[in-house]
Amino acid sequence: MLFFSLTLVVILQNSFAEYPAQGLIDRIIGNSSARVRPRSIANEASIIYTSLSLYQLVRVDEANQRVLLHFWSEINWKNPNIHWNPKDWLNISRIVIDPELIWIPDIHFFNQPTGQQFNERFPSWPIISSDGTIRLLKQYSTDIECSMQVTYFPFDSQSCAFEVGSWTHFISEVDVRPKGSEAASLNFFKSNSEFEITNFSVSYNVFLSSETQEAIGSSLTFTLDFKRKPIYFVLNVILPSFMINFLCVLNFFIPSNSGEKVSYVLAI
Repeated sequence: MLFFSLTLVVILQNSFAEYPAQGLIDRIIGNSSARVRPRSIANEASIIYTSLSLYQLVRVDEANQRVLLHFWSEINWKNPNIHWNPKDWLNISRIVIDPELIWIPDIHFFNQPTGQQFNERFPSWPIISSDGTIRLLKQYSTDIECSMQVTYFPFDSQSCAFEVGSWTHFISEVDVRPKGSEAASLNFFKSNSEFEITNFSVSYNVFLSSETQEAIGSSLTFTLDFKRKPIYFVLNVILPSFMINFLCVLNFFIPSNSGEKVSYVLAI
């Protein structure tokens, strides 16, 4: 019996040495639930730090009042039930895990017509650090509703604001906050041939109850300002139209008896 026990211990130790990540994942699953928001004490809110990096302004649809944007998103939060000592797990300080195994906050765009989730689960997998910090990266394209004014086309400027937050949780449960100075970033922006980005910023909002004036929710408002590059329309629309009108006016200075008035207008 003693020999059998020692043999079993050796086998388990060898299995742990060969597959430490699997053992760590099993421990994470055992300490946390994907169905329940993690918290260390009662009434403790989960702080969700959110950032967006604008990669590309794909399309501006003035007729339908929408813009198609390509984002790189990042959300960070901490699970107090997940933590380990890297020295006990062969110096594993971070691990990538199936998103179905842990709780992920329901962060959405509030003014998105397509209904696509902000942190769509597939195919992005969260990265968990040994202190319980979870990082979820995602890249995607999405339509955003935007009220646009084209009165001064092609010298118009547009400002689009869109909100990001939790649909189902109160601020006492989930508090969405900007992730530092890089919460709205243009570091990886790919320039657009028709529009120029002039500003991309974020602000933190708190929703108050109309009855009690108490905070009931939070969100982030991202503001994207851009203006049209008029050079194409100036060279291909405005300048040719001006030249044609100018040549038409010259027709009035041609003598009537010259016989060239009709042929001049036809040539134009």
